[in-house]
Amino acid sequence: MEDKNHTSTTQPVSFKKALLDFWKRAFDFSGVTKLGEFWWIAIVSIGIGFAVVFLSTTLVEKKASPVVILIILLLFFIFLGFPSISLSIRRLRDVGLANLGILGIFVLSAIVGVFNNIYTLNSSVDIIDTAVNLIVFYVSLRPTDKYTTTQKSGWRSKVFRQQKVDTSKSE
Repeated sequence: MEDKNHTSTTQPVSFKKALLDFWKRAFDFSGVTKLGEFWWIAIVSIGIGFAVVFLSTTLVEKKASPVVILIILLLFFIFLGFPSISLSIRRLRDVGLANLGILGIFVLSAIVGVFNNIYTLNSSVDIIDTAVNLIVFYVSLRPTDKYTTTQKSGWRSKVFRQQKVDTSKSE
């Protein structure tokens, strides 16, 4: 039985479809996001991020009002930040993490981020922050259902999604 939120992994996702889904599902934390959809949005986000940094730097150099710069950064976060959070959650679910596993990643990232802001010049915290971000990035790149489990109890059953059993095969 095919999950309606799972699209075929063999069909490439177009840029237009990925962008439309990104905005339509901005506050949809259910379902999954395939790797192709994730990467189209990542590329667009990186481009827009560079543009916002360039614009902010230019405005700072021209001694623009800090309020204008904050408004630009706030708009950037509203239009890309919130939808990117739901996109990341759907991507981690597609990889095979259950809700508790996804929550664990976000809590760990938040804790490390707080420590990184408190201890700004501590290289140990920077290394831990970088390691956590690289792990999340690596997990996000994994194929669909890479981290599913067949175990019905124990920590794996809470952190990883249950593997779908194919009942159509009869032996």
